[in-house]
Amino acid sequence: MKPVDIGALVDALDKVIVVVEPEPFRVLIVDDVEVQAKVNAMHLARADIHARMLTNPLAIVQTLEEFLPDLLLLDLYMPECTGLELAQVIRQIKTFVSLPIVYLSAETDREKQLVAVGLGGDDFLTKPIKPEHLISAVTSRIKRYREMRSLMLCDSLTGLYNHTSIRERLGQELARAARNKQPLALAMIDLDHFKKVNDTYGHATGDRVLKALTHLFTRRLRQSDVIGRYGGEEFTLILPNTTGDVALQVVDELREAFSQVLHSCEGQSFCLTFSCGVATFPKQPSLATLSEAADQAMYSAKRQGRNQVVLAE
Repeated sequence: MKPVDIGALVDALDKVIVVVEPEPFRVLIVDDVEVQAKVNAMHLARADIHARMLTNPLAIVQTLEEFLPDLLLLDLYMPECTGLELAQVIRQIKTFVSLPIVYLSAETDREKQLVAVGLGGDDFLTKPIKPEHLISAVTSRIKRYREMRSLMLCDSLTGLYNHTSIRERLGQELARAARNKQPLALAMIDLDHFKKVNDTYGHATGDRVLKALTHLFTRRLRQSDVIGRYGGEEFTLILPNTTGDVALQVVDELREAFSQVLHSCEGQSFCLTFSCGVATFPKQPSLATLSEAADQAMYSAKRQGRNQVVLAE
């Protein structure tokens, strides 16, 4: 309906013309009986669900951090560690406190099932289970989990990771890079003179600028790259398996492309730029030092005249 809300129009058009392939659902199956785990993994794979098997429950924490599942399918009785004990451990880890845990066991005693659900679980499925029932139960819970997680972890304006969640993802990606002995680059980005945009054209126009930069990032970067809104007009890019020189080139191309985007408001047009600092692992070995180095490099870019990318020394 006219008068048109430009922000709403852009959002509506994005849903029509921007095709984003959703990530496949990820399920971690913990079962000491490998044959049973393989059968369930095979059934889930037929529904395009990526399933990973774990027969050693004591390796659960490392596997969770590496695989980042959407749901945990957990056997109740295992020799080294019971499913109940495992669920209680997982619920003490902040990152996985909301991860759906579904018990899959031959236990038929309803009282024991209720106790299991009460101690950290979300549901109880009884073996043997029909493949279609397993797929339906897993799919519905993952959809609900992803929707809730999106509300908790994502910035409401841009849909990117918010400050807290991007810091958590950085910690996870750092741990992954250390395990795999791979480089990692962190880019801190700040829009130049953004306050002037809000003061001159209004906050609605400022919001559209932020969304325009978001669209640029999501269309130009890899699916493995992690994008977050750090706060206000600041953004964070996590580039796995990327050296400093490559990150510098990638972000500089983004900077050049964004500087050519024409923004408009009530017949007036303007362009905007950003400044960026890049730091790398393993040169900066910890989350704190990596973040600080990228931050200082960004402020260095500001001091040197803005609209540039600086690589931390």
